Amino acid sequence: MTKSKRIIASIIAAAIAATAVPVWANPILSHKYTADPQPIVWNNRLYVYASNDDLSVVESDGYVIQAYTLVSTDDMANWTDHGEVFRVPRDWNRGNASNARAYAPGAAVRNNTVYVYPCGAGGPVGVVSAPRPEGPFNDVHRGTAIVDRNNRIITSASGTTATTCTNCNVPWMFDPMTFVDDDGQGYLYYGGGGENDNPGAGQNMRVLRLNDDMVSIRDANATTVAAPRSFEAAYMHRRGNTYYFSYVNNWAGGDGHPSAAIMYMTGSSPMGPFTLRGPVLRNPAIGNQNINRHNNNHHAPVEYNGKWYMLYHDRRVADANGAPSVNQRNISVDSLVYNADGTMREVVVTANGVAQIKNLNPYETVRAATINRQLGIRVTNNGERWAGNDSTILSSISNNDWIRLKGVDFKSGASKVTVRAASNSAGGSIEFRTGSETGTLIGTCNITSTGGWTAWRNFECDINKTASAGVKDFLYLVFKGTASELFRLASYQFEEEAVACDGPAPTPTPNNLVSDGIFSGPGLGSSWSLANMDDGAAASASVRCNEVTIDITSTGAEIYQPQLIQQGIRLERRKSYKLTFDASSVGGNRTIVAQLERLGGDGVEWGHMYGQKTFNLTAAGGTHELEFGMDDPTDGNAQLAFNFGGSARSVTIRNVRLVETGDITVPCNAIPPTAGNLVENGTFAGDGLSPHWTFANTTGGAAAEASLGCNEVTVTISSTGTAIYQPQLIQQGITLEQGKGYKLTFKASAATNRSIVVQLERRGDADKGWDWGYTYGQKTFNLTTNETAHELEFDMTDSTDQNVQLAFNFGASTHDVTISDVVLLATGSVSISHGQTAPAVIRPLITINGRILNVSSSGNAEMKIRVIDVRGRVRADFKSSGGAKFSLARLPAGRYFVDIKGAGVKNTTSVMLK
Repeated sequence: MTKSKRIIASIIAAAIAATAVPVWANPILSHKYTADPQPIVWNNRLYVYASNDDLSVVESDGYVIQAYTLVSTDDMANWTDHGEVFRVPRDWNRGNASNARAYAPGAAVRNNTVYVYPCGAGGPVGVVSAPRPEGPFNDVHRGTAIVDRNNRIITSASGTTATTCTNCNVPWMFDPMTFVDDDGQGYLYYGGGGENDNPGAGQNMRVLRLNDDMVSIRDANATTVAAPRSFEAAYMHRRGNTYYFSYVNNWAGGDGHPSAAIMYMTGSSPMGPFTLRGPVLRNPAIGNQNINRHNNNHHAPVEYNGKWYMLYHDRRVADANGAPSVNQRNISVDSLVYNADGTMREVVVTANGVAQIKNLNPYETVRAATINRQLGIRVTNNGERWAGNDSTILSSISNNDWIRLKGVDFKSGASKVTVRAASNSAGGSIEFRTGSETGTLIGTCNITSTGGWTAWRNFECDINKTASAGVKDFLYLVFKGTASELFRLASYQFEEEAVACDGPAPTPTPNNLVSDGIFSGPGLGSSWSLANMDDGAAASASVRCNEVTIDITSTGAEIYQPQLIQQGIRLERRKSYKLTFDASSVGGNRTIVAQLERLGGDGVEWGHMYGQKTFNLTAAGGTHELEFGMDDPTDGNAQLAFNFGGSARSVTIRNVRLVETGDITVPCNAIPPTAGNLVENGTFAGDGLSPHWTFANTTGGAAAEASLGCNEVTVTISSTGTAIYQPQLIQQGITLEQGKGYKLTFKASAATNRSIVVQLERRGDADKGWDWGYTYGQKTFNLTTNETAHELEFDMTDSTDQNVQLAFNFGASTHDVTISDVVLLATGSVSISHGQTAPAVIRPLITINGRILNVSSSGNAEMKIRVIDVRGRVRADFKSSGGAKFSLARLPAGRYFVDIKGAGVKNTTSVMLK
């Protein structure tokens, strides 16, 4: 988003909806102007926040952007317009409503919360949050920016703590982008500027680390992202172990690269350094014709359902409408392709957009604001809430206007449709047509007056079952009538005709890990989906009488195109499983491949199979089975897939069962300990947690148990307590030295996505005046069902502590957690500020010789010596002056902590009795 030239009041001279627009798939919306895409994935649906350019009509006004629009899709073809979800100063009150601006937003998802980062015309950057993408948004810091033009940053979640940031200011403090790495660390990117500004191109992009709360800044010094000819639109994404920083360059030229293009760089860290690779998206053009008026460019790479896409904006709708201003843009999407070496190919800009990844189900409620293309309508907000989400409806509907949906699967045909509409005029009718706006008529629904524009009523109408059957490339809703506005439309839903089934419904198999394996319908429901229909593959699924038929009209380049899948299946390590199903082919023999596999995404590659087999199907049908043992780590989100790419003959499947059949022995190769590791038995070798680890703090209603596997520990949590540390896996007796830096690393996974808190803390001791909870290092980690490496870095500026406690805290959720390979290493020396010097105390020497404890001290102060076991119980208690020897013969073997205190005397260390 380029800087606003000046700000004056403006009005919309002519609505987009009143003009004819080309019937392309790109841009994704044509009934309004949207720009500056910012995507997030929420509940397996792709959402895109966009700047609302509808008010930016007159060239001299600049960009009059005061609101963000939200659109979403789950098939990459039909987009739901959620309307205006954010506006200044309503949702971010920086004062002066007439001059308030909301330029290109950033957005991120963390802690089951959506965070949006608005910015002003030239800055600053703020933050708002919401429990879902549609809002409502909470102005977290009540209008205060987290990074402002005076180099002031907010460093606490409450917003009450701020500091001066070094290197934060740039000519244009806007276009924020928020990236959350796999370890949960968030990063805020922003910046830009003109060619003659200071700092100039190449030095005007910044990155700051966010705190775990996502609403405050961790760094007091911003890092410059050196990006040649940098102009605006900073963006970061990760694929595998490579970080991709992309941005828009300026018009200066002279370096052999195109102008106003999306350039990209790669590196091994989200904060750089980066190596320039070249353009990934030139200023949008089709053939030799620029469709962006050679103006500003803004982009967003995003991965969705295992595929990569490039969102960007252009001016082709404005061109079609004859709009005079370059300030009205629209979002398009095309494929983003990676080479084998990880470099990105230049995006090919198209009119047809990307392939639809699944068919639309008309037997679920379809919101009227879900559109593939339209003519003449507008989407507005109304007082009626739709399904508890938002209130967008179709309005300004007049004669011969229409909306279109793509790839609608009516299966064997619909018999009825229910339309929810309101009208304060004579009303009109909806013609449901397939193919085109003048194509086959499958039904007509007459809408009469309801007595008001907000007086909603359901209208039930008949549909021709035969004419509607099958997958329709396009479904048109064509509006007819004589009034200037016929009616307003909220939603519609088709109905299938009930089919009688022979015999009683089958009984579900007990302990079946497959949900709805008997296909109880209607439709595939939420358990199953038909996917991967790209590269020419085409298929549809119909459910009847407790079986699903996959009608395959063409196959793709791989066996998994097309594919019937169910995700979210839990497979536990060291268990054996048996998959059985009944299947038959239509029109002759054929094969299919069934597999249980690890889901890809978030740096995890597709294709790791837990069990896979090819089955020969006949028209007569039969029962098939696949048995396998799970010797991989537990996976709480495995995918069951039936692959049909080998033949275009249709397949019928029923009675799918996956059950656990017993235990298996998994070979366990010992992991050698890491040199210098301060954590004892971080590989969890041997039997039992003791003597190094303790499972504790199961008070306050918390209940859990820990079990060791092959070099890993699984914590099974049946209930949580009143705090994050209930329950808790701990190791005590770790020494942290003042003036050193430390790095803790570990691997972890969970039964489902959840968070844990890991900390190194001082142990409480009432006699020393020490309270629990003082942490030397602490971080919240987001775990997934795939094993991922995590790390925590911190500096020890406190006094040396020889009895530090490492704690994994599980109180946030009851979902099981598996941990392995825990390593704590000293990383070097750090500077200690004035006033942080450790107090001068006498530290008695503690040694162990067999079962004799030796304590020697240079002073004569009286010392109280306690020997404590790993459960915190005092097992021996002595007093001495100047040192002594004590027998520990009566104590069982294991790890203990020797704690000494006295006037000017203290020491704590761990000892091992054999």
